Amino acid sequence: MFESPVKTRDLILFSFFSLMVAFFIFLFSFFDERTKIVFCNVGQGDGAYIRIKNKIDVMIDAGPDKSILSCLGKYMPFWDREIELAFLSHPNNDHYNGYFFIADRYKIDKFITVDTASLIVS
Repeated sequence: MFESPVKTRDLILFSFFSLMVAFFIFLFSFFDERTKIVFCNVGQGDGAYIRIKNKIDVMIDAGPDKSILSCLGKYMPFWDREIELAFLSHPNNDHYNGYFFIADRYKIDKFITVDTASLIVS
């Protein structure tokens, strides 16, 4: 028969060390307490994501479409499906339409917006 160029012992050792490296990378990113601020590229519009001490997720505006989801998918941990605080700076489509897509995928605890009645000028 043919003899494998890779020995079983080497494969087991490689797998073990690979898992250890992956575990330590996960562990260090899980306990990273730095605040992160990301200005998401959402095309024509605005969207900012803030993660405070690796616990609190904050959104400021969400852009005009679902492109905000790729930003959240890149910077939010995969196990976190909750946004604790969401702000809407003003009610224009290019600031709030992305929240509809976010609400389909994430739970939003508190949503804060401006008083639109005060924006109407007669």
